[in-house]
Amino acid sequence: ISCKFSGNKGFHIGVPFKAFPEKVHNQDVRLLFPDGLKRIAAYLSEIIKKELAKKILNNEDISIIVNKTGKSFNELVKKGEFDPYSILTIDTILISSRHLYRMPYSLHEKSELVSVPIDPKKVLEFDKEYAKPQNVKISKFGFLDVKKVTKGEAKKLIVQAFDFSSKVEEDIDVERRKDYEIKDAMPEKFFPPCIKLISNGLADGRKRSLFILINFLTSLGWGYKEIEEYLKEWNKKNTEQLRENYLLGQLRYHKQQKKKILPSNCNNNMYYVDIGVCKPDNLCSKIKNPVSYSIRKSFFVRKEVKKEK
Repeated sequence: ISCKFSGNKGFHIGVPFKAFPEKVHNQDVRLLFPDGLKRIAAYLSEIIKKELAKKILNNEDISIIVNKTGKSFNELVKKGEFDPYSILTIDTILISSRHLYRMPYSLHEKSELVSVPIDPKKVLEFDKEYAKPQNVKISKFGFLDVKKVTKGEAKKLIVQAFDFSSKVEEDIDVERRKDYEIKDAMPEKFFPPCIKLISNGLADGRKRSLFILINFLTSLGWGYKEIEEYLKEWNKKNTEQLRENYLLGQLRYHKQQKKKILPSNCNNNMYYVDIGVCKPDNLCSKIKNPVSYSIRKSFFVRKEVKKEK
């Protein structure tokens, strides 16, 4: 395992491909990207869940967490146990064939900090001062260094991840990929508050929001030409526009996949909450995904129209 500071708010964990076996469950591992890694992420998040909850509660009382997060006790505690993922989320956006990660020792354009490799065992000791250009020294720790890898040493990890069966995996591997057959484009008047706020333009979270909008609009019957026009207009409203070739590249990639994928669920803090667009109304408490919101709202409206007739 190798690790490096992302250059801004987190860390990148690297496991070289050579560490994995050639096959798992009679499937070529080389063909399992990104789904295989998402299974591993789901598996790891589940096995660390209890210990993570314990460590968080050792530092903060549940009442303090309620005050700090603005969430209710019932949102944080489920079935009598504190759920650490009610306030933390493992970000899997990097686990995608269309997403790039920052090269070691490159500068982050916003923080102006260096993406420096570090000792994986000393992540908690890391200080951003170490990543200031004037303080950076060539680390003895590399990133994705295949010379220090034994072929197939991560076999147990990937096999256990594929054997693993839990609600976490179901959410990632099934629910978010469920197709919705909607023939006509859903009108904007049925969009949930978070999508409307994103559509007004943003200062931060533009790439995550682009990912949300593409999945949201395709799931609700919008054609790619309509989506392209919508995204171009949306981009003009952003404080700092995304490069048009990046925007169109993401849309083109999605089109090539030839399948509809739901946007992230509402409880994924890395998206709506962190971006600052989670402003729920009364209907939001009854749904788990922005797409469900639009489907429900349009259903209720059609039902009322029929009653009036």
